[in-house]
Amino acid sequence: MIRSLRYVRISLNTFLGLIALVGLLLGFVAWTLPRDDDSARARLLLAQGFNVVSTVDEVFLPWSAATKIMIISLECEQTVDPENPPRRTLSESSLAAIQSCRHLVTLDLTGCRVTSDDLLKLQSPHLEAYYLAHTAVDDRFLAALRDREWLMELDLQGTQVTDEGLKHLATCPHLMSLHVGGPQVTGSFLPALDGHRRLTTLTFSGDAIDPQHLVNLTAMPVVSLKVPCKPAALPLNALQRSFLYNIIFTSPEPFDKEDWQFVNAIRDSRFDIKCSREPRGTTTNP
Repeated sequence: MIRSLRYVRISLNTFLGLIALVGLLLGFVAWTLPRDDDSARARLLLAQGFNVVSTVDEVFLPWSAATKIMIISLECEQTVDPENPPRRTLSESSLAAIQSCRHLVTLDLTGCRVTSDDLLKLQSPHLEAYYLAHTAVDDRFLAALRDREWLMELDLQGTQVTDEGLKHLATCPHLMSLHVGGPQVTGSFLPALDGHRRLTTLTFSGDAIDPQHLVNLTAMPVVSLKVPCKPAALPLNALQRSFLYNIIFTSPEPFDKEDWQFVNAIRDSRFDIKCSREPRGTTTNP
C-alpha cells in the first residue's frame, strides 16, 4: 500500500513537470514566431497607390525558417505644384496602416491631408526622414520631435509650422537637411540652431523669409542654401564668413546691377551660384 502511494506521488510530480515543460516550449515558440509582420499593410497601401519599400527578416527556428515583411519606406506618389498643391485625402484604413508600421525609416506624405494629430499616432520609433510639404502639420508635431536622435531630414514647406515651433529642432542632434517655408516662417528660429553640428542643407520658400536672419549661418555648418530672394538682399559679410559654397536663388525677379555685384563679390573658388528657374527679364552679368 505504501509503495503504491509513493508511486502515485511520483507520477503526479512527473505529470506537473511535463506540463511546465510544455508551457515553456509553447512560450518559446510564440516568442520566436515573426511579430509585427507588415505583409497585409503592404498589400493595402500598394492597392491605394503608395510606393512601398520593404525588407525581409528571416527567423530561423529549430524546425523551420520563418520570414517577416517590414515596411521601411512609404511614399504617397503624386506630382506637387507648389503654387497649387493637391490635397489627397487618405482613407481611414490606409492612415491606420501607416500609423501601425513599426519599422518605417522614411515617410513621404507630400500633399496629403494629414495633421499633427495623425502623425503623433505613428508607432515607428526610428523614422529618419519626414517629407510633409503642403500638409496641415503644425508646431505640435515639432514639439514631439524634441530629442529625436534618429531624425536626419525634414521637409515642412507649405505647412503651418512657425519660427517658434522650429526651435524644437535644436535638440535633434543628427538633423542634416531642413526645408521650410510659409507665411509663418521668417528665419528668426535660426539663432536657436546656433552651433548645430550636422545641419548642412537649408531650404527656404515663400515670401516671409527675412534675409537678415541668415547672419546666423556663420555659427552653423550649412554648406548648401536655397532662398526665395534676390542676391543683394542677403548679408554679404556673414555669408563670406560662413561654410557655404552652394547658393540657389529661386526668386522669379530679374537680377539688377546690385545683384550682380553681390554675385561677383562671392563668386570665387568656394561659391557655386545658381538660379533654379529663369528669372523674368535679363539675367546676363553686365
